[in-house]
Amino acid sequence: MIRILIVAIITVMTAGCVSSSRIDAGDKESKREKFISFNGMGRVFYQPTLLDLGFTIYTDGPDIDATLGIHQGKSKAVDACIAKYGDHVQLRFIKPNKLSRKEHVHEERGTRVTEIWYTFITEYYLRMDIIDNVDEIQADIVRSGVNDIAYMDFFSDQLERFKEEARNNAIDDATDKMASLAKKMHWNNVRVRDIGVQNEEYVSYNRDNQASAVFGMRSGGGKRVNTSASKGLQYIDAKVSINFLYDE
Repeated sequence: MIRILIVAIITVMTAGCVSSSRIDAGDKESKREKFISFNGMGRVFYQPTLLDLGFTIYTDGPDIDATLGIHQGKSKAVDACIAKYGDHVQLRFIKPNKLSRKEHVHEERGTRVTEIWYTFITEYYLRMDIIDNVDEIQADIVRSGVNDIAYMDFFSDQLERFKEEARNNAIDDATDKMASLAKKMHWNNVRVRDIGVQNEEYVSYNRDNQASAVFGMRSGGGKRVNTSASKGLQYIDAKVSINFLYDE
C-alpha cells in the first residue's frame, strides 16, 4: 500500500551573508539570516470635523449683457449667503467668470431657428465646520443661485493623529501574526529586520443623495433631488509589511 502524506510547508526565506575570500580560523561556517514576512492592516474610524464643498453657478442666455447681469446677481447672492455664516464657512478660492458660446436650436412656428447662446460659469470652493445645520447651509447656498454641487469632502483636522494610530494598529496586526507562528514553530529571538508602511485613506460618504437640490440643473431645467447629506463615519487604513528575523 502506498501512503500519500500531505505536508503543510511554510516557506522560510534565507539571506546568506557574503563571505570574504579569507575566513578566520575560528569561523566554521558563514552565518545565515532566517526571516519571514507578514503583512498587517490597521483601520481607524473617526467623526469628521470639516467639510470641503465645491459648487458652480451657470447662467446662459441669448443676450450676453443680460446673461452677465443675471450671473452677477447670482454671484452677489451666493457671496451674501456665505458671509452670513461667519467663521463657520470660509471661502477657499473662486475661479472667476468663464464665458463660452454655443449654438442653441429651437423651433418657432414650425421653423428651425439657430441662435448663439452665451454661458457664464463661476466656481466656488468652501471649507466649513461640521456643525448641526450643515445640510441647511448647503441648501441655503443652492437657493441663493447655485446650479451644481461638484463635490463634498468630509475630513478631520486630526488626520495625522488618526494615520499614526492606524499605522500602530497595522504593526500590532503583523506582530501578532508572527508571535502566533513563532509559538507554534518554537522559534526564538524574534526581532524586526525591516518594515514598510503605506497609508491609504478611504472616505465613507454616508449620504442619501447629492446635496444640491438642483444638481446638474441648467437654465431652470433638470431633475430635483434630495438635499439631505450625512457626514457619517470616515476611516483611514494603514498597511505594513514586516520582515522578522528568528532563530530555530
